[in-house]
Amino acid sequence: MITLRDILFMPEAKAVDIDDVTIILRDKIPPYVNSVFGNELHKLHKPFTEQDYVWLGLEHIQVLKEAGVTRDDVSTMLKRMEQDGVIENIMPRTYFVASLKALSKPDRVYPIYSIASLKTLFQPPRVYFLTSRGDGFYNDPVGMTNRWLDNVKANYKNFIPPKVIYDHNKDEAINKYNIKVLFEDNPVFALTVLENNAKREKPRYVILFNAPWNILDNTRDRRALSEEMYAKKKSIVEKLDSYESIFMVRVNDWHRVFSNLVTYKK
Repeated sequence: MITLRDILFMPEAKAVDIDDVTIILRDKIPPYVNSVFGNELHKLHKPFTEQDYVWLGLEHIQVLKEAGVTRDDVSTMLKRMEQDGVIENIMPRTYFVASLKALSKPDRVYPIYSIASLKTLFQPPRVYFLTSRGDGFYNDPVGMTNRWLDNVKANYKNFIPPKVIYDHNKDEAINKYNIKVLFEDNPVFALTVLENNAKREKPRYVILFNAPWNILDNTRDRRALSEEMYAKKKSIVEKLDSYESIFMVRVNDWHRVFSNLVTYKK
């Protein structure tokens, strides 16, 4: 059985997702959905609420599907959020910057079982941002992210931004950059990484940030999703949970991460 502390103190490289892991984006979505698709939703007398936001593919959520919202429409909405400067001004979640600093410190004290290579042990741990923002949903994801990084630096003087990797295929990216641990909220990305451990000589680990789309809630999900999408989500989440305490742990926030990181500090 593996614990959060075990994973955090692995000396190899780690990658952190941005949206809904580093920052909370999900609470900005319902207002924009209702603003952009208000006419269509008004005809249905069904505004989009946080209770509907149970899957990352917004076009698959029942009320938006009934309103005729497509994947391209969702991209148009996100580009409007990008143009309005909403996303680049969302500050990191509480304890993220402190956790990043702790993860990046070269003088962390590792548990004795992890001293496999003194060379690796005394190198500064590598931490990356790994985001799928470059998947076509935004006009200029790199520019938007760079402006966000500048805004975070302006608000947190001790924030040193990691290298940002833009790759929608996160499993491929962690192999390319030899990343051992992925901080993620997307259940599909997380499951792909975990299932592909069967093909690897050395496993990769996931720290999954709890979100409505990676937790099964039968009452909520059956109301918000079609029968087909509910069955798909149920299958993904149940497979995901089969890896818990083996190659994956769940967390609610960065406070839990930080509190585990400082346990072994000098």
